Amino acid sequence: MPNYLNETSGATGGSPASIDYVSTQAPLLAAMGSPPAGSALGSHAASTIPPALATTTIQMTSGSASIAAIRLAAGQTVATAGFVTSTTAAITPTHWWLCLLDNTYTCRATTADQLTGAIAASTWFNIAFAASYTATYTGLYYLGVMIAAGTVPTLCGATAPLAAMVTAATAPTPLLGGVSTTSQTTAPTAGTTALVAPTAAAVTPYLFAY
Repeated sequence: MPNYLNETSGATGGSPASIDYVSTQAPLLAAMGSPPAGSALGSHAASTIPPALATTTIQMTSGSASIAAIRLAAGQTVATAGFVTSTTAAITPTHWWLCLLDNTYTCRATTADQLTGAIAASTWFNIAFAASYTATYTGLYYLGVMIAAGTVPTLCGATAPLAAMVTAATAPTPLLGGVSTTSQTTAPTAGTTALVAPTAAAVTPYLFAY
């Protein structure tokens, strides 16, 4: 039986959820010949979902930051974040960036605003933070991505839990991901509380950091 990547410990035995594994992940696998060093296919530090679950095409909203939870250990350093586009490329992008937030939604690391830089379809993107960040506690952090464009690219990701998982009585808080601050342009500054708590979303983008 083949091995598949486990988010925390590398390869483990098992099989994909569906025999149609490759075809359902075609966008994610399209550029897999040379994924960026440190991505989920090569000793990544953290990702919002395991790559095997990125079977959904995510439609972003122009100008809205989407954030999703990751776990870092105290002393762990991350210097780069990234995402994988699905089958739609960006048209006339004006601003796009990634960031790392702590559990108070304070920005701890951010990439430079990529402005009008091209975002092709079916491509791995890995962008260095302006300065690396070393986690000061073990636990919940968030990765975020914001793209403003005439046509926003689709990203690889997964459907979110059923609504009852996040809205039912006594559901755990905080939410582990969703749409955060809207009407965004330039990247936030590290050390500032730049984004807000997420609202429940139907999808979770595949974001990674290393």
